[in-house]
Amino acid sequence: MPRALAVLAAVAVFLLGAGPASAAVRATASVQSASGGSRLAVKVVRQGRLTARQRPRAMAVRRSGRAYRLRRPRARTGLGTWRSKVYRGAAGARVASLAGKRVRIVVRTRSGLRSLRTRVRGGAAAPTPPATAGPFERPRGELKGDAAFAHIGRYFDNSRFTDCPTGRPSCAAKERYDHCAGGGRTGNMEYTRLPARPESDLKASGPYTLTGAVAYPNGSWGVEYTVLVSNNETRYAWNVAADGSVTGLFTGPQGEQEQLGPLHWQQPSGC
Repeated sequence: MPRALAVLAAVAVFLLGAGPASAAVRATASVQSASGGSRLAVKVVRQGRLTARQRPRAMAVRRSGRAYRLRRPRARTGLGTWRSKVYRGAAGARVASLAGKRVRIVVRTRSGLRSLRTRVRGGAAAPTPPATAGPFERPRGELKGDAAFAHIGRYFDNSRFTDCPTGRPSCAAKERYDHCAGGGRTGNMEYTRLPARPESDLKASGPYTLTGAVAYPNGSWGVEYTVLVSNNETRYAWNVAADGSVTGLFTGPQGEQEQLGPLHWQQPSGC
């Protein structure tokens, strides 16, 4: 199991309603690196004796309209370390960026909800890797919109997202999304699926229009765009991790959705 590196820590004390005079839980929040991503962890210890109605039964960390639900530890008392799932790509970068920011920890008990707003402080940050680590240059801070695309455009233009970076014959089947050279905020995108039988090959292409871009200090980035194919508009949202691994979400003309990936970023696109 990879060693988890805490990059933020905060302490919150929740008074849990009527009961023993000093009944409360003490919560220490942290962000950990695990399995190539980031997750939130909240360690809960008691102060005083807790009744059954005061025991934590559900917990979440909230920030900027986002809620990160935490999984309950095994202890029936609700004490111990609550953890979120592991987030990767752009979502993982958002979790890691909580260092030093104000968050709200919400605890549900049988007696009701309790919450506390606090600015995260303390904790030893993981060493910052060199700005050139990985295939992408790292910005000094989070970038969005035009500023983000100005930074990542060189990686998006003439790029390919594929599940077979080495190509045939090393892979029996292959799927790729090509963003053709010479594009920018608008351009041409080609989709190719090459199954084991060549006569079943599937190819489609159409013009794309960029609708969103983001770049994170750890080198990961993301783009969203629409593609017009046979007069039908489809949407793609991509998350590219700092190591070049890619996941995405496809939304079809009728709103149907499909998770894409894992894929791998590479250049050139081949179109």
